[in-house]
Amino acid sequence: MKKLLVILAAAMTVAACNKAEIPTQSVGYGSLHATIEDVDATKTSMDADKNIRWSSGDQVAAFMQSSNRQKYQIESSSAGQTTAVFKQVSGTLSSNGDLDHNVVYYPYSDVVEVEKSGSDYSLNVVLPTEQNYVKESFDNGAMAMVAASENNNISFRNVLGGMKLQLKGTQRITTIRILGGNSEKLSGPATVTAYADNSEPKITMSSDALTSVTYICGKYGTQLKESAATTFIISLPPVVFTNGFTVLVTDTNKKTYVISTSKTNTVFRSSLLAMPELSLSDFYAQTGDYVDEYGINHGQGITVGGVTWAPVNCGYHKDDYKYGKMYQWGRRFGFGYDNSDASIPVIETGGDITPEMGNDYSNYNVFYTGTAATPNDWANPHDGMLWNVGSEDSPVKSSYDPCPAGWRIPNDAELKALTTLPNNSTSQWTVGPEGLNGYWFVDGASDNPDAARIFLPATGYLDYAEGEPRNRGNFGYYWSSDPFNINYGSVLCVRNGTPIISTVFRRANAVAIRCVRE
Repeated sequence: MKKLLVILAAAMTVAACNKAEIPTQSVGYGSLHATIEDVDATKTSMDADKNIRWSSGDQVAAFMQSSNRQKYQIESSSAGQTTAVFKQVSGTLSSNGDLDHNVVYYPYSDVVEVEKSGSDYSLNVVLPTEQNYVKESFDNGAMAMVAASENNNISFRNVLGGMKLQLKGTQRITTIRILGGNSEKLSGPATVTAYADNSEPKITMSSDALTSVTYICGKYGTQLKESAATTFIISLPPVVFTNGFTVLVTDTNKKTYVISTSKTNTVFRSSLLAMPELSLSDFYAQTGDYVDEYGINHGQGITVGGVTWAPVNCGYHKDDYKYGKMYQWGRRFGFGYDNSDASIPVIETGGDITPEMGNDYSNYNVFYTGTAATPNDWANPHDGMLWNVGSEDSPVKSSYDPCPAGWRIPNDAELKALTTLPNNSTSQWTVGPEGLNGYWFVDGASDNPDAARIFLPATGYLDYAEGEPRNRGNFGYYWSSDPFNINYGSVLCVRNGTPIISTVFRRANAVAIRCVRE
């Protein structure tokens, strides 16, 4: 029986900033003396008495009366303390004098930038789309903080708030995903305003920010207990969920439990929105449904030729991406095709981009072109296992696979099977759903209304050389997870004629993906 979460506990308000005033302290040139604002459970770690303490390896981005970014790292002697000394480890300390204050942001990132805005400061930042489980606390680096100071004594203010989930059960859970009822922006690009008087900061999510946050519950999942609730704390920007929100909890059996409320709830800065203790057994479990990146459930999928295919292309959205998104081989981020889609990528030169860089969220909307040295692949070094860490016969989904939980990119054999269906003569090029050109693959006689069928639209592709959109409406290209060689990938090509498999398709091209059930 499905259970609707009707009411949530009130947000837990944090202690005021004056509890942790920084004593004036003289620190050396290139050093910062820092403390942090309290929250019920926050970065960086908590001891048994719930005191907030800095962690070993903490780093901050410091703008020392200058828009030139420098990296500061905690001194080892400060780890585990409530206040800390940070030492400069990179960047130039010489000031160009374009800022009146020292502006410092946690956590450090190469993409953080600052500019003066009147008497205050605007910082361009990126909130992580994925966070990792930490017992009784936030993920390291997930609770963003900022400070403005006239000297090297830094009093951080929390930028974000959070949600506290308390779950019971027998399941071992792998991921938790949060989505707002009105597509509220929860991760990705944002602007943080730091005030010259170091009063409460403000954050504004960008128009291309994402509408979800995914919480990763460890490499092997986190085991729930029936006797006591396990706590999960997820950082979120201050937000009003005007039509409630949905929490999708997926376990190691690939069942997804849907916890939702339609009531208005608010996440306040430096506070936790605490849900009551809940048992997953009280909630409806979806088994194998295709739940996309926007939280939309498209159902069980369609079994054609013995393979269960997703009902829509990866990244599909009825308003924003009718053909789905375009993906370079081995990357987990998709792009829009042209101005007919909600977004188009930023074009940068590839070839010297590592697989890790190409799959880092800070580069989510960057299309990497081929180069003279590596004209066919965006990545260097080449890696044939970016989407499949198993074998062709026994594929194992990698962390770079963009398909939703329980689904993966098809292998070469699964794509080829579509072209050799027993009654493939009944498959045809035609105008399909939403008026899109494409190809119907029918598993049976065409006049049999019960014959299973899937429609693959003519998506076109983004060309490897300049990211130019090509052939939408005339050809559709669909990636396999199997590499052909170090430069090329394998695709299914649909067209006004017989569908074919091509093994000479550059990995730097961006094409569509139709996921299959794991």
